[in-house]
Amino acid sequence: MTAEKADAVSVRLSDVPYEVFYLPVTDSTNTRLKAWRRGEAPAGISRGLRNGVCLAAGCQTAGRGRLGRSFLSPGGGLYFSLYLTCASPVEAMGVTAPAAAAVCAALWDLDFEGAMIKWVNDIWYRDRKVCGILCEYTDGGVICGVGINMMPPEGGYPPEAGPAGALGRADLEWKDLLRAVLLRLDAFLKDRGAALDFYRAHQYLRGKNVTVAVGSREIHGKALDVDGEFRLALLTEDGNMLALNCGEVTRVRMADHEG
Repeated sequence: MTAEKADAVSVRLSDVPYEVFYLPVTDSTNTRLKAWRRGEAPAGISRGLRNGVCLAAGCQTAGRGRLGRSFLSPGGGLYFSLYLTCASPVEAMGVTAPAAAAVCAALWDLDFEGAMIKWVNDIWYRDRKVCGILCEYTDGGVICGVGINMMPPEGGYPPEAGPAGALGRADLEWKDLLRAVLLRLDAFLKDRGAALDFYRAHQYLRGKNVTVAVGSREIHGKALDVDGEFRLALLTEDGNMLALNCGEVTRVRMADHEG
């Protein structure tokens, strides 16, 4: 079944305050919500996009990540985008960290003990990246895209997927995972303090030597903590303290050895 032929179906998840639709396969749930915002709703839906709508898919053919990268989205995963109204791009970007905390917390709720948050927006489990998050501002709202690899693709991940991994639990249903994430996200968006507390307690980078790319500049130092604004507190190699509100950790070193 192709994205063009499949109709989006309404999905009821108990206790979830968001309206969920599902497509077996699509190009990108973020792309579909952007089109829906312009008046081009997915097949099977006849109304406009509104606050609290979530579009989920089991496979993406053109998944997108940060910095214009592609995001490998094999079948059997959970890839979804949630639309929330907001006032500005700054407010939109403030959804990223609570979303990361929500995914990580949901995994712990489902007995994936050891799941951690790699600043800013990746979830790691058993030293592999199992989830990426992409929040995009669009005309008075934020599209919060979340991609979770539930099972590895047949033959494993290709080399270009880097440290990609999967949860690897065949008994887990996508609906149960989505429900757990959305419930946590709703709670953390209402209580940013709880989101911050969970985020800080489940950091993958704390105490590790890292390289952070900020624009065209590389910064080397030790990751100490995440502050009250979800900024990475970094002690640089030359002894300066920095609080980074953006950037990409491109290298992680355990003690004096690269990881």
